[in-house]
Amino acid sequence: MARFGCFKNGFIEINGVNLSDHCTEFSIEDTAEELPDHAHGDDVAQITPGLFNWRVTGKFLQDFAAGSVDATLYPLKNNRTKFAIRMRPDAGVVSPTNPMYSGMAYLTRYAPLQGPHGQNLMSDFTIGPASALARLTT
Repeated sequence: MARFGCFKNGFIEINGVNLSDHCTEFSIEDTAEELPDHAHGDDVAQITPGLFNWRVTGKFLQDFAAGSVDATLYPLKNNRTKFAIRMRPDAGVVSPTNPMYSGMAYLTRYAPLQGPHGQNLMSDFTIGPASALARLTT
């Protein structure tokens, strides 16, 4: 069985800006709400899947230059702007072994200044859905 291997060349594009070279980590959580589906007499707390939900979280090495991290993220958060996000496990071409996840989103959390004394200035972020999350392989 083939394995993806080391996650070292990921791709993340927010609002048309490729921020991969500043991103130290990101993850996609794709879930379904768990709706209770049990009643008196049942011995097991059963669920049924409800609405789908997804989130992207991660960290950037902060950069305040034009066209970089803060210049891209701060206006999106401050103005409650809906934007496109695209992510791949590898920056290479989209394929069945390198799927692209994309959708419309909102920046729900942005920490422009974060980190301990003497370390790189970091920026955590959380992105929430404004559309379904698509998975493309071509």
